[in-house]
Amino acid sequence: MGIIIPNANIMLVVICALAFSFSIEFSQLYHAAWIDEIRSYKLAALVLGFGFKTSDLICYTVGVLFGALTETMLINKGRGISKGTSGTSLL
Repeated sequence: MGIIIPNANIMLVVICALAFSFSIEFSQLYHAAWIDEIRSYKLAALVLGFGFKTSDLICYTVGVLFGALTETMLINKGRGISKGTSGTSLL
């Protein structure tokens, strides 16, 4: 998401990334014939998935937060900000 919105606040990127990944995961609860037909193609199956898993939501959240924390640390390192000083944070 940070590539799509490069100058956005990190918190906005976190919210967008989680909204996107959660919407894909929740879409897996929907099994109409037309969407299952789309899922029969390999690329669509990789993007849309087949079944809802709560554990996937946890993994998405951990991954997005890890990415945001890493980006925050890299931004602070680039600015020469060390521990204990104010700078860019997740919140």
